[in-house]
Amino acid sequence: MYRSTLLVVLGLAQICWQIRTASCYNILAVFPVRAYSHFVVLNSIAKELASHGHNVTVYSKYPEKYKSDNYTHIELVDCFPLKNDNYKYNSVEYVSSYNSNLGFLIYILSFIPAYEEIKECEPLMDLIETSDHSYDLLLLEAYNGNTDIYAGLSYKLKIPYVSVATTTLYPWLSERIATPDNPSYIPVPFSGFTSKMTFYERIVNTVVYLTSKILYNLKSITESDAVARQLFGQDMPNLRNILENCSLTFTYTHSSMNPIRPLVPNVVEIAGVNIKGVNPLPEDIEKFINESEHGVLYFSMGSFLHSKMFPKDKLNALIAVFAQIPQRVIWKWESDTISVKTDKIYTASWLPQKDILAHPNVKLFMSHGGLLGLNEAIYAGVPILGIPIFADQLTNVNHLKNLGAAEVLDYNEITEENVLKKIYQILDNISYEENAKLISTRYKDRPLSPQDTVVYWSEYVVRHDGAHHLRTPAARMPWYQYILLDVIGFVAILFAIFFITVFYTFKLWFLMIRKLFVKNWLNPAVKVKEN
Repeated sequence: MYRSTLLVVLGLAQICWQIRTASCYNILAVFPVRAYSHFVVLNSIAKELASHGHNVTVYSKYPEKYKSDNYTHIELVDCFPLKNDNYKYNSVEYVSSYNSNLGFLIYILSFIPAYEEIKECEPLMDLIETSDHSYDLLLLEAYNGNTDIYAGLSYKLKIPYVSVATTTLYPWLSERIATPDNPSYIPVPFSGFTSKMTFYERIVNTVVYLTSKILYNLKSITESDAVARQLFGQDMPNLRNILENCSLTFTYTHSSMNPIRPLVPNVVEIAGVNIKGVNPLPEDIEKFINESEHGVLYFSMGSFLHSKMFPKDKLNALIAVFAQIPQRVIWKWESDTISVKTDKIYTASWLPQKDILAHPNVKLFMSHGGLLGLNEAIYAGVPILGIPIFADQLTNVNHLKNLGAAEVLDYNEITEENVLKKIYQILDNISYEENAKLISTRYKDRPLSPQDTVVYWSEYVVRHDGAHHLRTPAARMPWYQYILLDVIGFVAILFAIFFITVFYTFKLWFLMIRKLFVKNWLNPAVKVKEN
């Protein structure tokens, strides 16, 4: 009895000590990118940190309903308006025109706002120009030149920063943190390849890999550095050096569903950080799913692309297929009207995707292949029919296809016959569902949940003054040293000296022997006289 009492007292004492010594950090999160799926991941991290008692201030392009005394959201609603018609940026046809490797590189590396654009954004300028801010940690997205600029806040505020890659790591991001990215088996995210590449694919992958690094280093980082200096002062260190000084990188991937690759200690996988429990479905959606005798197909092209903007021929093909299959269809449709009248199709401009996919009667997820949706489908164990359009979508779906949980439908080959064939290929083969559930089991089997992971490592960075001991020395090495070009050159020179020395030594011996032999052969009398 005394022993039990003592253990209880010691336990309470430990809890009290932890409460007394617990720290509340002030965290700044700047997420200016116009991509709602990215914001969902980024803001999930911010809200999780706030729920653990930290004071979090978020700057973003999107409204947020989450309310908390220690969570402040500053909406950049009037900042960075699109220069062209908003309509085409959500068009599948427009975006698919950038689905080539070079096209996507130009697309993603061109998003660098001019100084004048940022200057017109009052909330951001108030943050940049005010010197009395007191933060312990900065959160930024690791994506392109647009997000790179704000790393200057780390220099200005003298705080460590953590970057968040909402996609698989692009080559320039891997280079920044010096995590291995050998193109012989690590596909460039937007190449469409998997880890098992043919000889031809490895050639293409290597060319794309090198091209992306060259274009980023020649164009994107140079332009970002110029804008950052206008914002944070000309005495600011080179932006590249600030970016390489990143304390930690969260990446929205997991080894169970993304291509396997080695990661350095300060790169932490957090796929699924936005998936936290399952909420009850709205009554009408719940009723629609439950009453579907043969199950439900869920179709969404994500937050960026709009289903309503499919060309008429492709749209008619999809509608015809959905009318034929026995399953009901829930369709994310961004308009009040749709050219079909049937009780088999439920449409809405916004849907609780995570909660729908978690329903046991959902049999298939048709998607563009963005990581956010794929993670939610894999978490629920639902097989996938991907219609990748651009960026990393083809690589994402192809990898899951290799794992037996997905199939790919080429956007350019959307016809009634092809769509119907792909849907039945998955629904009539139980292995797709079995593989999806197997991956789901591996996906969920982690030492810490992704939510606890982001909290632990964010606090770790602050506790250890930036945690620079986690950074690999390779992050500070020039590229020619990293690939041992200087060592290879030195060894090559040594070999050259050795072989030149050997060559001329043998040549000298040969000439001496030849001279002696010729002399004796031409003057035999000399030899007789000597005898």
